[in-house]
Amino acid sequence: MASRRVEILSLRTILCSANVALSVRGKTLVGELWLDLRLFGIFNEFFPKVFSSSSLVKHELVGNYSHLFTVPGREPDLEPYMLLAHIDVVPADEADGWDVPPFSAQELNGFIYGRGTIDNKQSVMGILQALEYLLERGYTPRRSFYIGLGHDEEVNGLHGAVNIMKLLKSRGVKLQYVLDEGLAVLDGVSGLDGPAALLEENPMPRLFGYGPERGTFEHLAHKFGLPLRSIMSNLWLFSPLLSR
Repeated sequence: MASRRVEILSLRTILCSANVALSVRGKTLVGELWLDLRLFGIFNEFFPKVFSSSSLVKHELVGNYSHLFTVPGREPDLEPYMLLAHIDVVPADEADGWDVPPFSAQELNGFIYGRGTIDNKQSVMGILQALEYLLERGYTPRRSFYIGLGHDEEVNGLHGAVNIMKLLKSRGVKLQYVLDEGLAVLDGVSGLDGPAALLEENPMPRLFGYGPERGTFEHLAHKFGLPLRSIMSNLWLFSPLLSR
């Protein structure tokens, strides 16, 4: 798995916004996608069952470069969910302060450096590797699910994610939930005894107490010091305060 991820990181899947000019291998890109097409060959080589469109999984190309996978479950009446990740990365140059070339996937002091290691090729590879593992064993999930891998997330996903959404909507698909990228697991958070995954500020209406964030804080309650421990242990009372 590690060698596969390193090879993916060395491929340039750069997307430039309209106000960014970038030189890649002698070509100036402005508002364009630079996609190393070897990526698709590597995907097919590393994950043959995922990309086979068999009875266990259906693979579709959307917007020329994005991918949609449908994995049917044993109980089709259950509402499906969706996993999301994106293949593209923002431009990077050694002049930006990189310790190693950003597309070298070089290991330094026990860490692999490369554009996309955190945003978001690690999710792409993790999802595909997990699905390949399950398909090799003939596993059929109880609940159907979808996987969407976008190619232009860094510039709002107008050709990738938007077209995937339109395709699912045209088929009448309704999702139970969508799981997308988030912040890293951080340590040294003030008032918290131990590492934790932080919830990113969400501009949508606050619905604290109606989703997974409540369960997350309740699970972490015993790791907080006082008085936060008491607050997290009694969210039935303090949810309105925390959601402000």
